[in-house]
Amino acid sequence: MKIQDYSVNCDWLAYSVHLLFSHSETLEEGIKLTAPEGYRLDLLPGTTIFKHRVIVRNDSTGQRVLTFLYFPYSKIIKDTICLVEVDNQELYNHGWERSFSIMEQIHDCVFSNFSRIDTCCDFIPSDHQSSTILDIARGDVYLKRYTTKTTFQDTTDGANFQPYCINWGKPTTNIKWKLYNKSKEIFEPRTIDGQRVNLCKKPWIVEEWTQCNINWTSSDVWRLEVSISYTGGSTCIHTGAPLTWTDVVGNWFEWVTLFSSMYISKFKLRRNEGHIKHQNDTEVPFLNFSEPYYDRELLTPKKYTQRPPNYELTDLIKAIMRQLDTPAVLYNIGAINTLISTLSSIIEENNLESFFVRYYKTTPAQLYNRLIEVNAERVIDVAAQANIINHLK
Repeated sequence: MKIQDYSVNCDWLAYSVHLLFSHSETLEEGIKLTAPEGYRLDLLPGTTIFKHRVIVRNDSTGQRVLTFLYFPYSKIIKDTICLVEVDNQELYNHGWERSFSIMEQIHDCVFSNFSRIDTCCDFIPSDHQSSTILDIARGDVYLKRYTTKTTFQDTTDGANFQPYCINWGKPTTNIKWKLYNKSKEIFEPRTIDGQRVNLCKKPWIVEEWTQCNINWTSSDVWRLEVSISYTGGSTCIHTGAPLTWTDVVGNWFEWVTLFSSMYISKFKLRRNEGHIKHQNDTEVPFLNFSEPYYDRELLTPKKYTQRPPNYELTDLIKAIMRQLDTPAVLYNIGAINTLISTLSSIIEENNLESFFVRYYKTTPAQLYNRLIEVNAERVIDVAAQANIINHLK
């Protein structure tokens, strides 16, 4: 989408749905997946978290549209949860709502929450922006509260190294920023019939640049990208407000709304002038977003510098849940009873039921029953093995 001299889009999107099973369906015996008309399903091996992985492709072109994973190994994760990742070209050409419609046709499901959204702004740097990029690489300009990692690239056979990619934020942080030369990433130099050419790996992005009047043939295009991870199921970190299906399906929602609000509230570049208090360092402007492009108050920027209330208790709950997922505890009835009792007391005494259900998609009682079932299945298996051994003797 064109905004001023920029192209703002969504570059990565992952969300979760809950699969709705019929009475005759179980994950263990397999569920029925139906390929929508015009699409095909490629079944692939799963991951370390999910047992099954499916790629949905356009039947005529073979183009990947989305990937979904289901049947989690962990008993703590709700067994109906299914993670959907939308393909990059699909996002540029059709947005993301179509992917959910396709999922509904593959198997009955309901939307759960977003897990990761990457929005980006592509631009040709001005003289000021080029100078600022160099200042960031030298450490003269910094982004408050973020660690910086800069990658340099040789541009003239060892004679001149220029910044190519700047990352802010650790892998575990919920909000990460990345400033990099997008032209260098998507154009791959190749020699064809003795001629040196640049092969484009993502032509749909270049088409978007052309539509936005970005002259990518004469100058390198840079990208500022923000990656937002969501915790607590569906809670948006930068506002503390939930971002749900009903909030984004309307025509009002645009990626520029999310990006501009994030940029104005979080991307604060300052010149390193040696002041003890960072707010005394001079702020350095970068992109020309003077105000967010709001259509609703959902994405109004708010300062969210402090952790949520009761964070110590929620951290304790998460620690207990991690213990319950270890083999040493999973098959120990006494340990399960003790941990579940402690967990229930913390939740009831501090009114954290909504947090627990939102975060784990289950209740302590349902979790307890599921753990007991797992334990009982193992006891039966062990007893069966013992009978076989005795019989062999």
